[in-house]
Amino acid sequence: LAQTKAGDVQACKVLLDRICPPLKPQTEAVTFDIANNDTLATIGQYVIDSIARGDISSDIGGQLLSNLGTQAKLIETTDLIQRIEALEAARK
Repeated sequence: LAQTKAGDVQACKVLLDRICPPLKPQTEAVTFDIANNDTLATIGQYVIDSIARGDISSDIGGQLLSNLGTQAKLIETTDLIQRIEALEAARK
């Protein structure tokens, strides 16, 4: 505190960061009416349509599409593991 009072800019920054931490970016909440039987492709089309209509920004839409791609890879990997395990079990 003494350094801050003496005009030490670095000490002022440290003190301010402790008192009032820098704001972290936040994204807007987005909701879609998705049915239980909607495919990832259908959900992706909802996102693309929302971007085209201007309902969501292209940044948010891109993040959503990226998340859908990650989900698709997880589903694919899980499916492959199950198929391999079934083949290995059948060989025994």
